[in-house]
Amino acid sequence: MIKDRSTSWITSTMMVIGGVAVLLGAAVLSWSVVATPDGPRDLNGNLVLFDEDPPPPADLQPTADGLRLRVPQVELEVGVGEMHSVGGQVTPPDFTNAYIVRDLGGSGPGDSVYIAMHSLRGGGVAPGNSLFDADSQQALVAVGSAIYLDGVEYRITQTRNVLKKELPSDGIWDQPAGTLTLITCLQEIDGRASTMNFVVTASLVAG
Repeated sequence: MIKDRSTSWITSTMMVIGGVAVLLGAAVLSWSVVATPDGPRDLNGNLVLFDEDPPPPADLQPTADGLRLRVPQVELEVGVGEMHSVGGQVTPPDFTNAYIVRDLGGSGPGDSVYIAMHSLRGGGVAPGNSLFDADSQQALVAVGSAIYLDGVEYRITQTRNVLKKELPSDGIWDQPAGTLTLITCLQEIDGRASTMNFVVTASLVAG
């Protein structure tokens, strides 16, 4: 297992709906691409456009039939795939699923599991948008509430906002076995590019 504590973060994407630019931020990049009508979609079916060249392929594994991430408190339920970080960047490949980052942790109840997902601003809805309130940058999921990964129950122990530049040295990649960590971009109140990640930590419920 490789843990690159020096460079791992969630990368940046832009969505345009009806001419409104919506940025999911992490690293600040500046390449542009031409929109196509058959591009990626958010959870509401809106077109998501990359404002930057997509990162290199992330050694993706398709979402498995029946493998789901469920957070009942915020009525979030999405499919779960697997990916690897590439060049120190963690960039989920779509805006409708969550992804286990396999080179940074494991995938089962006996492992430390890391799951990355996108969020969007300006009306876009990706899985990460369910976890926090963009107007206040506060958590919508409470400590003690449940998260289910493939039907296995975890309970939230902490939610926090972490500056993207501090995430690699934050200690997030050193969680003990039986820990589930969700990571998404925290959208800015004023609509600027995101400078922080929102992190949810949960512990396995012994059964």
